Amino acid sequence: MSEGLLSPKEAPRSDTLSPTKAGESWSTIELAALSWKDLVFRDAMAWALTAMMVTALLGALVDVPVSMRGGAAPSVALATALFAAGLTAGLAAPTALFLTVLGAGARLVWLRFGRAWAWFVPSLLMAFAVGWVIMVPPTAQRILPRLPFVLVFTFAVTCVAMLARKADRLRNRLIIVFVGLTAIAIDTLPPVGIYREPRNLAFLLGILCADGLSRPLQHRLCLWPMRRLATWLGCGLALAMTVMALSGIIAPEWRREAGHHTRYARRVLDVARMLVDLDADGYSPILWGGDCNDLNDRIKPLSGEPPGHGDRNCNGVEAPLRPSYQDYGLAPPFGEPDMAKGAVDLVLLLTVDCLRADSLPDMPNLGAFVSRRGMVFDDMYAGATRTIDSLPMLSDGSLRGKPLAPILKAAGVRNALVLGVSYAELSARLAPGMDEVIAPPNAERFDAAETGRAVIEQVRRSRREDVPAFVWAHYLDPHSPLFVHVMPPTTEGGRNEARAKYDAGVRRVDHMMTQTLETLEREGALQRAVVLITADHGEAFGEHGLMYHNTSGYDVITHVPGILLAPGLAPARYSEVVSHRDIRPTILGAFGLVEETGGAERFGRSLLRLRQNRASRLHRFVATHTSRFTSGARVSGPMLAIVRGPYKFVQALYEKDLFELYDLRADPEEDYDLSWKRTELRESMRHDLAMYQDLDR
Repeated sequence: MSEGLLSPKEAPRSDTLSPTKAGESWSTIELAALSWKDLVFRDAMAWALTAMMVTALLGALVDVPVSMRGGAAPSVALATALFAAGLTAGLAAPTALFLTVLGAGARLVWLRFGRAWAWFVPSLLMAFAVGWVIMVPPTAQRILPRLPFVLVFTFAVTCVAMLARKADRLRNRLIIVFVGLTAIAIDTLPPVGIYREPRNLAFLLGILCADGLSRPLQHRLCLWPMRRLATWLGCGLALAMTVMALSGIIAPEWRREAGHHTRYARRVLDVARMLVDLDADGYSPILWGGDCNDLNDRIKPLSGEPPGHGDRNCNGVEAPLRPSYQDYGLAPPFGEPDMAKGAVDLVLLLTVDCLRADSLPDMPNLGAFVSRRGMVFDDMYAGATRTIDSLPMLSDGSLRGKPLAPILKAAGVRNALVLGVSYAELSARLAPGMDEVIAPPNAERFDAAETGRAVIEQVRRSRREDVPAFVWAHYLDPHSPLFVHVMPPTTEGGRNEARAKYDAGVRRVDHMMTQTLETLEREGALQRAVVLITADHGEAFGEHGLMYHNTSGYDVITHVPGILLAPGLAPARYSEVVSHRDIRPTILGAFGLVEETGGAERFGRSLLRLRQNRASRLHRFVATHTSRFTSGARVSGPMLAIVRGPYKFVQALYEKDLFELYDLRADPEEDYDLSWKRTELRESMRHDLAMYQDLDR
């Protein structure tokens, strides 16, 4: 009887099946003879077991060199690879079971409409759908530039599926290996924070190529009895769980490096959490997902937590109804926060974009000017590591504080803002209450000379009008957008060129800012003035694998210069920690407004208190808002860093137990994470950080 006429009842049945040839697909006769139990469960278990072995091996082989290239210790790289292998294997099994059910449907189509349509159409449609979901997320604003990536992915997947049907042929194997290695290179070579969607497609294509190469193995496993397949599958899942547990024993801190560098460990974590996110709030109760109530989408990390409403953000701390100054990180008050009213007729706030604390020695002109007149703060920390957050915090005192300028204006102070960049969102944040805002038009920028001239003109105007003035100028010269023509910053040449341009900008600011101050001093404008100089944040040039800012809590980004010149304040260096949160009460104090302004020192202290005692502490600890690169739905996640004495503690706010602890005196480069060695100190600082997170809303 011909193959096409043989009915399922007449076809031979056997618990042990064999394909027509080793490595080839089942024949139509055998497919017709199989029951759904045989077709789905035997094939599914064989695919699940194969996928577990292949993807676990691939995850380990990729994440070990990637971690080592990122500077991870061998133990951390091994622990990361074990976790990636275990969790990838655990996810591969149910994924393979699901795909096999789809494959069973495709084979029924094969029997009905012909063999070609059975593999081609499902592969094509599924590849396009997956590519579209990954490459064109709901937040995408432009679809057309993303479409070629979807089409290339669809074509590659379809070709790999076609070649995998004859994976025993050497030519087909070599092509699949080439495509897979190319995909892995595309995924692993760029830095983790860029080209996210194309890299996700490449990541998935690499897995599909590995699975395609394993097709002959799957056919051989299909010859096993189902009881043996089920036994091996259960043992494989148990081994995967054991391997995952070993990672925490080998190197408890492995997740810190995994978040920065790895490809498989970070992604499979996000996928596993997504699968059990019952309330669909983007957070999971498993695998450090941070969600303490997965049945309520209002209780999750990053939720708002009004005092007295319980632990809504799952950080283990409840915001008190009446927090103390210790909860805000403040030391006991001392001295007088206010100058006598009328003692100061000018407050000058000069901020520099991206100026690192260790760049101050490279500013000899400013250093010479300040050394005879003012106080230098060795340990000032930015309030945030993005300009759009950091500069408003200088005025507002917190993330949601009241702007400073309207308070000064109501007290008869004239307010002027000089921005060295045309930045509409920043201008809108800083403009309320300002009598005048001077900024370059049409996305242009002022250099340090133009900024200085605008400052002098604003000071002269207020003196002509005989009114007290607050003048705030922001210098842009060192900022990274000036690096338009540099080499890629991931190369040594690119880093050196970026640093050279940065240093040139620092020198320009040093020369022109000092010239501006000297001009105002000659004109007598600084005799009754308070001058504050700081930066919005620092800048990284390859330290810890980072470039520019906003992506870590390391000192190269959070530690900024701090300078204060004020009547009655003798020249000195202050070695205790201070913060951007102190700028607002200091400006209010210069005009004698701290005591009469409610909550002026909620998060910071007036630096003018140091007139009475230059050695007293102002803070228990200081805090900086920053972010951390992720490879999940968020490009970066919020993170908070606090510095208490010589120690810095950093905690990711979107994920549980992702933290770092450094001794800044013994380890100023922040190379040695102590969070798993100094557990008592870690928990104490974690409590301080969680309380501050709740209060800083």
